[in-house]
This record gives sequence, structure tokens and C-alpha cells, in this order.
Amino acid sequence: LRTGRISFSDHQFELLGILPRPQSLSVDELRALIHPDDLPLVAAANKRALATDEPVDSEARYRRGDGTWRYFLSRRVVERDANGQPIAFVGVTLDTTERVEHLRHADELARRLDSASRAAGIGIWTTTVDPVQTDWNAQMFALFDRHQTPYAPSFRDWLQESVHPDDRARIRELTHAYFASGDRQSEMELRALRKDGGVRWIVLRADVDREHAGSRRVYGIA
Repeated sequence: LRTGRISFSDHQFELLGILPRPQSLSVDELRALIHPDDLPLVAAANKRALATDEPVDSEARYRRGDGTWRYFLSRRVVERDANGQPIAFVGVTLDTTERVEHLRHADELARRLDSASRAAGIGIWTTTVDPVQTDWNAQMFALFDRHQTPYAPSFRDWLQESVHPDDRARIRELTHAYFASGDRQSEMELRALRKDGGVRWIVLRADVDREHAGSRRVYGIA
């Protein structure tokens, strides 16, 4: 921190796509490699690290020697002298580009799916059995409008509030049986009660998530 010089391992130079330099890099040289939009994030992380003895992370884009941009996750911790004054940062860096791009791709697919479900009027839901946890997309709340976002209702509340009284016993029995041991696609039809007093016929289709290795999970559409 007093000299403004940064010492890298050979692997760090390899990540940056530049030849190792025995004389290390200056802070300004490294700062010039950081994407301008990410500079405030890195500066804030350094400031937080100076105020604590705990590790502090930041993720930013760095320009490699070939001109391409890569995401690096950096974890640094402050090193102090005998008087407790900060004298250096010690840290590690991981290339997280593939993970970031995968998450970005997944987010884009999720946005497309949400747009398509709204256009088609299709509700999408997922329920994990143990512990019980249910997620609804926005269209599910539009179809069953007696429940408010952002949290999906419990099965009991949904059954009591949104399912027609004449359908409740049948839907309760079918749902409990399927969530307990159903192993193929299922379909059920019911009448949904609306806030305006109207009734809509809804088809629920469900299937078991066979790729999920943890608690039993069921997903479906309405």
C-alpha cells in the first residue's frame, strides 16, 4: 500500500494474458485493465477491506493482453504491521467468466420463458415436497387472483381460497396422492374462484422433476 506496487504469481499473469514481470505492476497499470464500469466496485471492495480484518470479495471485468474481457473474482484481506496499520493486501483471484455467462444465459432464458408464459396465459409453478416450498410465476397469480404476490400460497390456503367448494375434496385427494408417489405426468381440471365473484375453468398439468437429486420436486403449468 505504501509503494503502490502489486506482486502477482505466474498464474495470475497467465490469467491476465500478459508476460510475467519480475518488477511487478503498479496500481495504475492494474486499474487500467479493469472495465470502467467496474472500477467503483473494486474501489469499494478495497475500502471495505481496509476497515476490517475479514476477507472481502469483488467481481469485475479485466481486459486480457489479447483485448478480450474476463470476469475475475478477487478475494483480499488486509495485512497489518505490529501497530495495526495496513501495509498490504494479500489475495487470490479466480476466473469466473464461464459461471457469469452461464447465469446470464439462464437469466435470459428465464425472461423469455416469462414473456412467453404471459403471452400464452400460462401459469408456471414448482413445488418441493420436503420441506414444502412452492414458487409461482406472475401468470399464476393472474389466474388465481385471490392470492397476492410475491409469495405463493400454501396448498391449504390455495385450496380453501381459490378452488370451488365442489372440487376441493377431489383436488385434495388427487394432489396428495400425486405428491406422495406419482411418477408420471398428471392432469386435473378444476373451477377457480375469482376476486370478482366469477369462476374460471383451469387445467393443471404436473410432472416429477427426475433430474433433481434432492427432495422430491414437482413442476407444472396452469
